[in-house]
Amino acid sequence: MPHSNRDSLANLAEHYRRRGDHEKSRYYAERLREEEAADGDSGSFQASMAAAECAARLYGEERFDEIPERCAHERSPAMLAPLCGALLRLGRFDEAVSFLSALPETPDVLLRRRSAQLLPAIAEAAAKATGRVHVLLLAHNREEYVRRALEQLAATGYGDYAVYMADNGSTDGTWEAMRAGVKCFPVDVPVSMERLPTNIGRPAGHNWLLSRFSHAEADYIAIADDDLVEIAPSWLSDMIGTMSLFPRAAAVGGLALNPGLPRVVHGGIRRVTAFGPDRLEITNECEEADRGQFAVVDLVDHVIGCLHLYRREALEAVGPFDLRFSPCQLVDIEHHLRARVHGYDIVFNGFIEFRHLRGMGRAAGTDRAGAGNSLGNVVKLLYKFDQGAVRSFLKAEEARYADWLHGGER
Repeated sequence: MPHSNRDSLANLAEHYRRRGDHEKSRYYAERLREEEAADGDSGSFQASMAAAECAARLYGEERFDEIPERCAHERSPAMLAPLCGALLRLGRFDEAVSFLSALPETPDVLLRRRSAQLLPAIAEAAAKATGRVHVLLLAHNREEYVRRALEQLAATGYGDYAVYMADNGSTDGTWEAMRAGVKCFPVDVPVSMERLPTNIGRPAGHNWLLSRFSHAEADYIAIADDDLVEIAPSWLSDMIGTMSLFPRAAAVGGLALNPGLPRVVHGGIRRVTAFGPDRLEITNECEEADRGQFAVVDLVDHVIGCLHLYRREALEAVGPFDLRFSPCQLVDIEHHLRARVHGYDIVFNGFIEFRHLRGMGRAAGTDRAGAGNSLGNVVKLLYKFDQGAVRSFLKAEEARYADWLHGGER
C-alpha cells in the first residue's frame, strides 16, 4: 500500500482518537493494520502508537525537553500533537517545521505550521507590549480561593494596568479576603473594589464593573475569575502580543488547565459545530488529558472566560453581557459568538496557560437545578440568533479560515 494512503489512515485514526470518537479511531487503526499486514509491515503502526503514547505521557508530566530526544526517530502522524507541541514550547521552531514538512498537509498540520510562523512574532510583540489594561474580577463565596487568585494576578510582569473588583453578594469571608488581597498589588497599581448587597450573577456583575467605573483610558479590558490558582507572569504581555498580530481580534484567550499533574485541559479550542434548530454543539467542552493537542495559535468561536483579554473598542461595539445567561452558563459563548457575527475574530493561544478550579461550570453539571438552568440557557442562545444566518456565517468562515491556514491575512 502506498505510504501516502497509510499516512491518511494513521491521520484519521489519530484524529478521531483525539476527538474522543474511539469507535472510528479503532476502525481506521484496524484498516491500517490490515494494509500493513498485507505489505508485511504489521508492526510499524503499533510501534508508532506506542511511541506516541510515551510522548503523550511525557507531555502530560511536563517533561517537554525529553520528548524530542526520546522520540527523535519516530516522525509519524501519531506524534503530531506531543512532539510538535514540545518543539514549539521549547522554541525549536525550525525543527517543528521540518517535522511538519514530512507529514501530509492536513488541517492539523497546517495549523501547527501556521503556529510555528506566528509564535516568534508574538514573542517579539509581547516583549514590546504597550497599552493600558483594566482588569476586572467578580467574586462570590470564594473566601478560600480569591486571595490566591489576586496573588497570581498581582505577580504579572506587565506594569500598565489597574484593577476593578466587586464582591458579588458573598455570604462568607470573601470580602475580607479580597481586602487582604489588595495588598498583593504593587503600590503604583490602582485597585478599586466595592461590595454588592446581593448576588446579581456573572453577566450583570461584569456589566456593573464596566459601567460603575470609567474605562475610557483603557486600551484593553481583562476579565479574570475568582478561582484562578496559577497564572504565568507573562500572561498580559503575551495576550497583548497575540492580539497585536490579529487586527480584527475582539478577544484573546488561552489554555485552561486543572491544578496539578498530569495536565488536564478544561478549556481548549472551542468551535461551534452545530447551531439549531434544537441542538448546540461546541468542541472540547469536556475535560481531557493534555497531549499537546492544543499547543497552537488558532482562530476559534469561543475562548474560556476565566481569564481573557478584550480590545476595549471591540467590547464596546459588541455590547454588554446578556443578563439572560445568568448566573454564568454560556454567557461568554454568547458574547464571543456575537463578536464573531459582528465581524471580529476570537483568538486562542494555547501557549498562554493558567490553572483554574472551574467552580460554577462544574457545579452546574452535578446540581439538578443548575443543570436545568444551563439547558435553559442553551435554548435562549439558540433562539436569540437567526439560526440560519449563524450557520451560513460559520460555513462562510470555513473558507476564510482555510485561507488563513495557508498563510492568508485576517
